[in-house]
Amino acid sequence: MRDLLYTRPTLIWLLLMAATSLSWILAAMSVSGHALTTPAHGGVAMLLVVFFKVRLVVMYFMEARSAPAVLRWTAEAAVALIGALVVVFYLHGARLVDAGFPVG
Repeated sequence: MRDLLYTRPTLIWLLLMAATSLSWILAAMSVSGHALTTPAHGGVAMLLVVFFKVRLVVMYFMEARSAPAVLRWTAEAAVALIGALVVVFYLHGARLVDAGFPVG
């Protein structure tokens, strides 16, 4: 039993569960109007947690970590680029909503 607990997939899974808990906390803080977060900052923080989780899944459970260097760096770049684009689009949409433009 002890050997199962200390395997890499188990530790990565526990890290994914901790990141999920963190995103729940960030969502609750953002929605409740907590002084530390605005909805835009809470949303960006949740997106960063999401893309950290995506990177962990791609690297460890899809085994891109042990793939040839070109494939590994392509996967890393794809996650980073898509994550950056989603954050930029999210902030642009939040800025439009704050300015009073109807979105959607």
